[in-house]
Amino acid sequence: MSFWVYENKIHKYASLHEAKCSFCGDGHGLHGGGLTPSGMWHGPFGALDDAKTAAIRTGQPDLRSCSLCVGGEVIFSSTARSEDTAKTDSDVGQQLKCSLVLRWLPKGRLQLDESGRIVFPRVESCAGIYRFSARYPDGRFANYIGESDNLYRRFGNYRNPGSSQLTNIRINFWMKELLGGGGEASISIAESALLNDVKADFTHKAVRRMFEQMAIVLGHAEDIESLNR
Repeated sequence: MSFWVYENKIHKYASLHEAKCSFCGDGHGLHGGGLTPSGMWHGPFGALDDAKTAAIRTGQPDLRSCSLCVGGEVIFSSTARSEDTAKTDSDVGQQLKCSLVLRWLPKGRLQLDESGRIVFPRVESCAGIYRFSARYPDGRFANYIGESDNLYRRFGNYRNPGSSQLTNIRINFWMKELLGGGGEASISIAESALLNDVKADFTHKAVRRMFEQMAIVLGHAEDIESLNR
């Protein structure tokens, strides 16, 4: 007794047959060709276990045996996953919880020097979160929140933006227009940040982005314009 495996590449399954099965025809199929646009036959195999191994090696998500000649066993089906398979999905039923706490530390006001360039308060060359708080001459308020792996360098880029640094150019223009028109702006940085009650490590960009997005969302108010896009 020998066995064959039919692989259907369109419908994504593989099925086991005995060679004498009318559907198999010793690897020639119903129409005597053995190879169709939708699939092909693999074999022959002298043992059923060898045929099952070949079916698995096709990589198809549904593996079964012919109900007429082998008994209709479902070897594996992606549409009817076993409990053991489901256990490999670590995200099934998983609940994620996170607590973020951030406190702002004011660093000082922005000014324009005699040449009209922005003067920033002194900050260290460290990773962090920052906020620009502004008041327009007409009394309106605005803010901008960002993150950087080097605050000193980032503020330098705002002072002297490169030609390809579109956000830095936009904020530079806004600051100069604001300060030159009688408005005020100040800078605050994250003094302390806790992630699940543990000090947050701002050297990781993903952590900085979490706190940045939290601050942006919580910073939105009807009377405060957000300059984040």
